[in-house]
Amino acid sequence: MASRSIALFFVLFGVLAAPVSAHDSAVGTPDVTITLSGGLSDREVRVAAGGIVRFANRDDERHRLRSRTGRGFDTGDIEPGATYQVRLSTPGTYTYIDEREDEDSRYHGRIVVGGGSLGGSTASGAAKPTESATVTLGDRVVQPSTTTITAGGTVTFRNADSDEHTATGGIVDSGPLSPGASYKKSFAKAGTYDFLCIFHPEMQGTIRVVAAGGATAPSPATRPTPTPVPTATPTPAGGDAVTIVDLAFEPASLTVEPGTTVTWTNTGVAPHTVSAKDGSFGSGMLQSGATFEQTFADPGTYAYLCQVHPEMSGTIEVAATNPAPAAAVASPPPSTTAVPTPEIDAASAAELDAAPAADLGSLGGIALAVTLVSIASALFARALRGTVRS
Repeated sequence: MASRSIALFFVLFGVLAAPVSAHDSAVGTPDVTITLSGGLSDREVRVAAGGIVRFANRDDERHRLRSRTGRGFDTGDIEPGATYQVRLSTPGTYTYIDEREDEDSRYHGRIVVGGGSLGGSTASGAAKPTESATVTLGDRVVQPSTTTITAGGTVTFRNADSDEHTATGGIVDSGPLSPGASYKKSFAKAGTYDFLCIFHPEMQGTIRVVAAGGATAPSPATRPTPTPVPTATPTPAGGDAVTIVDLAFEPASLTVEPGTTVTWTNTGVAPHTVSAKDGSFGSGMLQSGATFEQTFADPGTYAYLCQVHPEMSGTIEVAATNPAPAAAVASPPPSTTAVPTPEIDAASAAELDAAPAADLGSLGGIALAVTLVSIASALFARALRGTVRS
């Protein structure tokens, strides 16, 4: 009996001591992402009823997040590098802690479901403007994607990831933010300011600034995209313009004649460069709207790329000038000088006339014919010599 009690004790002890695995995550696209990296990236967030909250563990140790109310949630252990999603359908406020760091207030948070305004969207879809706000960059998302503040307010951009990120666009220019770093920007004028991470252009966000005491800025009917739709019209050979969009050169290949000056224009949101792969030319950093010109004098192929985004590449083909066709060599006109016809003098003609007719049917006739031919040849040669002398 005692041995059974001891065995049961060790079994129960093993169950209690074993780590609690994370439950199955809710399926779907998260409405809010909270990154765990030296604390919570957002300690207070809001989602609509039925919304999904995603926890991404970027620490070197496991975490277990559990709400303090019985009707809440328990993620179980989230291993380093893993994520967990919870869907919260019941409106209310969910205060939670990290079971493994219950004494560390950096891992204490609150989720408001179906009401309030904590930097996200309100129940009606609009955001309540505040004097200051925090935008988190991490896990390849911007959280919240849209932040509304009053004119004169300040936004803090915080990198809660293990990778470098930026907040870049218009008057927003954080430069590279190392993990844990932050950047503050004040917005004096009302307006809409789009930004993205130049290293990960899919990370995009918007700062909407409204006049002090004014109503919430209305949501634009269509959010402007940072990458313009490239034209379908091909650039003919000899063109001299290249458009830089986010993550592409349009056109990627351009053929020009020697001496042509090519102009690149950055129409994207992110800064880019035009840098020859062989180092023969370079634009330096081109902010949105900036241009760069380069003249190509010699025929050849010039390959280039964007140093910020090496996957962006292009070529300039400088075609050799075709030489003029060589003139055809004229054939000399035929000679019009008449070759003189040898003249036979009267004496020679008389000799020919005096020669008896030959009977070619006998041997004597044959001999006579040979003799006549010899005489005729001699007379022709004599006449020819006389013509040459004259």
